[in-house]
Amino acid sequence: MQARQYEGRLISHCTNCHGHWLRKPQLKHVIETRIVRFDMTVAVALARTAPSRDVPVNEFSRMLSCPECKLDLDPRRYADDSPVIVNRCVTCEGIWLDKDELELIQMLIEAFDELLDR
Repeated sequence: MQARQYEGRLISHCTNCHGHWLRKPQLKHVIETRIVRFDMTVAVALARTAPSRDVPVNEFSRMLSCPECKLDLDPRRYADDSPVIVNRCVTCEGIWLDKDELELIQMLIEAFDELLDR
């Protein structure tokens, strides 16, 4: 893991798989800052995907471990029904995001705000 600046915050970045390890305050800051902007057409299409509360079975077979506590991470949907699966440590509440998932979360938040403003 390597520290990397993203949206004005240092986050942990895996140079092998390009995933990210964040704490809740870091994720909240990234979502609220919005230095990086996305194509609203793509973001709105993502936000309109059919919601689901189920986590795909293959997510449970990955057996990801917390980089801090070394305990198994709990896969769940971001915001309960989004298409993005995050892996959360129930002990330290750290969050593992696979490659591109941080950007997908940002897109979802921007798209929801865009849809609300219409």
